[in-house]
Amino acid sequence: MNNTFTPKQVINESHVFVIGKKYRGRTVAAVIDFDPSYITWIRNKPWGKADLAFMELTKDVAVPDLTFGRNKNKTLEWVRENDPNYWKFLGVSEWVQQNHPEVRTKVHNMNALNSN
Repeated sequence: MNNTFTPKQVINESHVFVIGKKYRGRTVAAVIDFDPSYITWIRNKPWGKADLAFMELTKDVAVPDLTFGRNKNKTLEWVRENDPNYWKFLGVSEWVQQNHPEVRTKVHNMNALNSN
């Protein structure tokens, strides 16, 4: 199996997605309005991070942290304030660690900040 990273162009010069089946041909602005979690998903992929035009275009976009579960499309701040049981789950779940390590890291970092 070849695990070599190959950068991909995510958007073209008109800010239209050139990858994927889900939103290919749609503008970034339209996808932000319709499915902001997709922006988060791409931003967390190595090839998404490598597309500097995409990262620059979306750097100030407030997108949800969660792309899964009962609090899908919510921010971690919202979950911490409104669903403390789910907040605890995010911090200890092996499934979250395996499938969404960036979420688990953010939860731990936010807990560390609040304990100081």
